[in-house]
Amino acid sequence: MTNPAATGYRPAEPIGVPPLYAWPPRPLAALRYLFVEMAYPWGYVFAALSVVLWQWLTPSMETMATLSPDWMALVWLRNAAVLTLFAGGLHWWLYIRRRQERDYKFNTAWMARDDDRFTFGDQVRDNVFWSLASGVTIWTLYECGYSIYESPPVCKSNFRSGRVGCSHLSDLLTRDCLPSGPDGIRAGVSLSRNRPQHSTPSGVGSGLGIAQVLTPANLPFLPSR
Repeated sequence: MTNPAATGYRPAEPIGVPPLYAWPPRPLAALRYLFVEMAYPWGYVFAALSVVLWQWLTPSMETMATLSPDWMALVWLRNAAVLTLFAGGLHWWLYIRRRQERDYKFNTAWMARDDDRFTFGDQVRDNVFWSLASGVTIWTLYECGYSIYESPPVCKSNFRSGRVGCSHLSDLLTRDCLPSGPDGIRAGVSLSRNRPQHSTPSGVGSGLGIAQVLTPANLPFLPSR
């Protein structure tokens, strides 16, 4: 390793081809590379963190079935807290305390101040602002959109007319949210690129997706009145 204070960190040896891409194959070395050299320890920390976030810090699928700024804001705050914990902790250790000084630092310069190239004229403030305003926001929108797509359908019954309406974002693509009728054909109407459009009785179904209608003819458990 060359002098990091003068030129920045330079590995003493060039980076070789990982055993995962070796030919002829080296399966044992490839497994060690994946599960020890690459994953240990931080890969396992992130995997455990993802389980904790999903089980205890994410709204239920039923809650996320309907767009609402309330639960979306909670997801944004959770993601912002995770980013602040990890990025802020690394910044505190490496740039405020400077516990490693310039060891393993490719760029010898520290964070810029009074520099018009950065928002607010400060590189740290620039990084914090855009990481939260742009990075966390896009991250959250992607996560919320995927959660809505995978959430269970929302069904409403109208027992006077003997109809059930289901709505689901994924109905816009291919999925039906209602069970099959006695003839084995899935009841209801779903609108997609490959299916014709059908009119829907007013007052049946609501929210995201296309309303699907059932009648007592194909769902005997519904009242016929």
